[in-house]
Amino acid sequence: MEEVRENNALIGFEGVIGRYNYFLNLVILNMISILFTTPLTGYYLTGADNFSSLFNFTSLFMQAPIGVRIWGIIGSIIVSYVIVSNVIRRLNDINGKENKYMNYGISAIFVLLAFGYVFPSILAFLIYIVGTIVAFWVLLKKGKITGEMPYDYKKEFNWGAFFGTWIWGLFNKSYKTLWMLLLWCTPWGLLFAIYCGIKGNEWAGKNRDWDNLEKFNKSQEKQSIIFIILNVVIIPVVIFAIMMTFIMGTVFYITSNDNNTQKLDKTIEKLENAMNTLGSIYFEGHEITKNENKYYVLSNDWKGYSFNDKKDILDMAASMASTEKNKAEKQTSKYSKTTELPRTKIYSYETKQLLGEFIMDKKVQENGSFKEYLSASMKAYKFYKPTK
Repeated sequence: MEEVRENNALIGFEGVIGRYNYFLNLVILNMISILFTTPLTGYYLTGADNFSSLFNFTSLFMQAPIGVRIWGIIGSIIVSYVIVSNVIRRLNDINGKENKYMNYGISAIFVLLAFGYVFPSILAFLIYIVGTIVAFWVLLKKGKITGEMPYDYKKEFNWGAFFGTWIWGLFNKSYKTLWMLLLWCTPWGLLFAIYCGIKGNEWAGKNRDWDNLEKFNKSQEKQSIIFIILNVVIIPVVIFAIMMTFIMGTVFYITSNDNNTQKLDKTIEKLENAMNTLGSIYFEGHEITKNENKYYVLSNDWKGYSFNDKKDILDMAASMASTEKNKAEKQTSKYSKTTELPRTKIYSYETKQLLGEFIMDKKVQENGSFKEYLSASMKAYKFYKPTK
């Protein structure tokens, strides 16, 4: 290149762009791309028949309404054009000169990323992996041209602006941050907070009078600490306290009102009836004694169940037994699935053969570590094949 100049515009193929302004343009580009990707993403999430079909991008894209597909393609074209214009300037900065072959090759990777949703799942995944590695390299690699430029405090990330956004903006007379009041609960909220963090020093330095750079930096550091503590510690604690107060108040209101108590009892009764109805699908009968809970299943049905199915059936039987015992003794939580699981057995309805039980290793139960206890819990489920 005959003349190298810094070009920080959102769109432009001439000149170079440093890491700071490149990242800033990426944030702006992502805020724009959400407008185009939201309809297609929404269709993917609602149009998939099951979890595995979510990854069949090509099929889902072809099934999407024509308007959604056209909108997505238009968005990909716009995103590709803007990102390529930034990548080329970034590569010019990294190399210190224009390298057309590298520019074309790496730009092609970013275009493939923008159109990743039209490729088969495996190919899209490979493109994503390669593209992510290349994208981080382009973002983090120090430029030979901008890297030699003098220090600029405006390019430091402002954590106070990121965490405080509009509150920080009021204190620093940066009223653009008030947009956060509209964006905080939208997909643009986080991106706008990042944008505020990137532009924070520039806004604060321009909108307030500072005696010197040292005072400016100290002021922003203090604000950053305050807003980090507010967001990471104080606000979560306050929200938790409010939630607990609401929950406790709701519980108090329900339990202190006879009508609500009766409704709660009816709801619990309906849940118990639902569990019993579900249990009747698996069990042909049961016997509850002091030392053993016997549940009977058909031998042929038991043969067809997987290990997880059998585990769930034994757990269900233990839960049903605990509910029945609590109800018989008019208790609320004396018995539980945990207390009844060792006493619960699954038997063949036809032959009365033992088919399933839970036998925990007593040594691990009494002295084992948490990891050993979890491992022993899974091994404690014992299942047997029905005899002919």
